Amino acid sequence: MPRPMTAKIVPITAADLGTAGELLRLTLAESCIEPNVVTEHYVAGWVGNGAPVFGARIGGRLVGYAMLERGTQPEPFGIVALSVLRRYRRKGLGKRLMRALLDEMRWEGQVDEVWLSVAPDNLPARALYEKLGFVERAAAPLTMFVPATYLTMLWRPDR
Repeated sequence: MPRPMTAKIVPITAADLGTAGELLRLTLAESCIEPNVVTEHYVAGWVGNGAPVFGARIGGRLVGYAMLERGTQPEPFGIVALSVLRRYRRKGLGKRLMRALLDEMRWEGQVDEVWLSVAPDNLPARALYEKLGFVERAAAPLTMFVPATYLTMLWRPDR
């Protein structure tokens, strides 16, 4: 079992937007997704929508993030985005980020469900989500974009 890295899990603020945008571009490129689709406006929406966003810092460097995008139809729900730079994966950072995010959701009590999508062959991520209480579900919220081949998973704060 890999030892958790010495990293601080901290809220991402407006001062972190440039760094967070660059981190998102890097993680998209690592996943072979066009990184230039990210705009500063998109990343600013993370902080501006009042939803929790946490970052993993090692030294002064942001190496991962977890954020929740809120939706409202028909019940309040959230969509999780989690990413850690490849070099820092499988060291416990994703788990710590997700725990911070889900703990915040429990504390706030404003979201009935939390959804995410994951590639079926991403077994480490799927195992992490299952350990945290996510279960596979077929029908995601209508406003959630899910790539055609991806699985959707659901977590409820009351569990």
